[in-house]
Amino acid sequence: MTALYVLGAIALLLTALCLTRISIRVRYDSIYGGGLTVYAGVGFLRYRLHPPKEKKVKKERRVREKPEKKKKIAEKKEAKKPSLGEIFAIIKEARNIVGKLAAKFGQALRLRAHRVEIVVATDDAAKTALAYGAACQAAAYLIEFLTLHFDCKVKNAAVWSDFSRTEPSARLDLKLSVRIGALFGIAFSSAWAIAMLYLKLKKTTIAGDS
Repeated sequence: MTALYVLGAIALLLTALCLTRISIRVRYDSIYGGGLTVYAGVGFLRYRLHPPKEKKVKKERRVREKPEKKKKIAEKKEAKKPSLGEIFAIIKEARNIVGKLAAKFGQALRLRAHRVEIVVATDDAAKTALAYGAACQAAAYLIEFLTLHFDCKVKNAAVWSDFSRTEPSARLDLKLSVRIGALFGIAFSSAWAIAMLYLKLKKTTIAGDS
């Protein structure tokens, strides 16, 4: 019975670990000068990554500079450059891999756009108007793509133009999270797909050389 209790406790711990979410939250404000702030979270815990906390400055000890040792320069063999057809084949395979991963794990990634505000501005009024139209269209396409392929919700999004400014600015508050169990699945599937792509390209290269 003791062994069953231990196994049950381990199973519960693993389940809780797999269901725990890890997250990255990015806040950026160039409209009011808030700057960039990045937080990482695991469950209910949160840690600020940027800007880092100020550390106490310690007095540095003077170290005598040692003469640099002569480094031997190894002769590098010229690598064979891939042909244009091989480059297109790599791009096609990579696109297929990304598409399969997005279809399989897209809903496991949760994106919450709490605030997306973009101010379009240039030094010319005509350029500002054209850039404003392009920014609105790009934002609409991006939101549509994210909501179709991922668990994405946009709470507050706006794009406007400001003819009194000369440089664009933005206010962003984005949070990306994923369960640890899903993250392991994404990592394993990505590694397997990349390994298969590498073997396929290697066979193609060998066949081309022969």
